[in-house]
Amino acid sequence: MELQTRQYRKRKMTTTMMMTYKNELTRLSLEKDPSSLIDVLKMKKEWDNRDNPCAVGTIGVKTKFMKKMLSGFGDVLGEPIKIEVQKVGFNNLCHNNCINLCQMCPEYEVQLGYNITACNCGNLMCMEIHSVIKDKDEKLYDITPDFNNEIEKWFVPLNTNKTIHQIMAMCGRKYQFYNTGMRKCKCGITWSEMPTFVPTEFNETIKMLNRVKIY
Repeated sequence: MELQTRQYRKRKMTTTMMMTYKNELTRLSLEKDPSSLIDVLKMKKEWDNRDNPCAVGTIGVKTKFMKKMLSGFGDVLGEPIKIEVQKVGFNNLCHNNCINLCQMCPEYEVQLGYNITACNCGNLMCMEIHSVIKDKDEKLYDITPDFNNEIEKWFVPLNTNKTIHQIMAMCGRKYQFYNTGMRKCKCGITWSEMPTFVPTEFNETIKMLNRVKIY
């Protein structure tokens, strides 16, 4: 699997574009789901008051471990790409951010996939379902910031014709997280065991969902 490290800096959104999008996203979020913004404030408070300062992020990702992890998922995942974070949306609301922005700007569409992170020692690797946006030239933009101020993220596209809401409706939260290597972690992370699904089962499930017609 060839790893792509392009960051698309030449196609970065201008400051004016980012401010316009952010203002419009705020307006749409207040209209459609104001409780989600309250949830963001609660999550920020929890983050600031967390007992364990350890966190997973982009800096700890080791490409050879990532390649090994992704090899078990078959062809429902695309090639991992490192994308620069452009702080337009709200923390932890990637799906809402992307759906709302694409509603505002039809030249973009939502690309569903997984954000890949690791602990500082690189032994614990995590995948979390994540949304970014894609332009007509197939270039990806991550518009969702994190509480730990990531400037770039590893993202692997999910090859599906279903939306996040359709997948959640059919599968629940089963495929939201995947992790590997917790026992080898040397960073002192004390999380309770995150749910981990079986890659081969995931591969077959996504293929099955792609064949389902929704009217």
